[in-house]
Amino acid sequence: MPEDQALVECLLHAQNPDGGWPYSKGTSWAEPTGFGVLALQSEQSSPAVAARRRALGWLQSQQKPSGGWSPNQNVTECTSATSVATLALLSAEQHDQSLAKNLDLALAWTAAQVYPDDLSLSLLLARALHVPPPHAPGSVAWYPGTAGWVTPTALATLVFVRAAQQKNRPELRNLAAATSSYLLSRRCTDQGWNHGGSSTRSEDANSYPETTGLALLALRAALVNLPRESVALATQFTANPESIEGLSWIQLALESPGLTIADPPRLPPPRTTRDCSLRLILLRSRANRNLFLPEG
Repeated sequence: MPEDQALVECLLHAQNPDGGWPYSKGTSWAEPTGFGVLALQSEQSSPAVAARRRALGWLQSQQKPSGGWSPNQNVTECTSATSVATLALLSAEQHDQSLAKNLDLALAWTAAQVYPDDLSLSLLLARALHVPPPHAPGSVAWYPGTAGWVTPTALATLVFVRAAQQKNRPELRNLAAATSSYLLSRRCTDQGWNHGGSSTRSEDANSYPETTGLALLALRAALVNLPRESVALATQFTANPESIEGLSWIQLALESPGLTIADPPRLPPPRTTRDCSLRLILLRSRANRNLFLPEG
């Protein structure tokens, strides 16, 4: 069976009866469900279309009145999982205008999570001491009110870029510029990215393939010129990747029509439904378009 079809079958088999996806088995989670919708976006078979519809229904049912999503039904607090759910709804809105209200709420919630450059006492103190501020301007936290990190900031950037174009919202481009500036400020000394938090001097630590690829993809989506040293490091990571997630994010960030980043001789196996989704998204981007990048 071709790899792409095997990945589709994997997702169809793993979907829960409620329409959501788990990371592996058990409870449905917002993040893998969002990625599942994105992965099946271009699939036309009846089972895939039905699975996508059920997943969208689950996401709609799980959205909080505030507009955000909690990670799963056992958590009450909305988190950055909202960004992945929002990307899924954005991909579906082009064919289902009934999602417009859900998206307006989701975009408002996500926009409110970007820390402003408000010259607070803690920000001034952090700048005086030359340490990363916990609420760094342009950053987004995993949980509201906590420190900003690279991954949720990059995911929010992808949301702002896509929504700005799809819904003609210029103010979201300004937010994407702010979050992109934060990402550039959090490069490690090797010019890649790790967690990017403020509890340690993260720039002195080693970069991770997953966050490096995701940060580069977000910057590219926001039309930022990618630092050559960062691209070189990301390319090195693809020679012997430890995870399909890291490899997929890097390939999605660096590939373009006519330029494919070759798979390594030994491809890491997908460990989760998120891995299956990201790999399928990558394969489909080679045949069609990269859904994380703006059109045109």
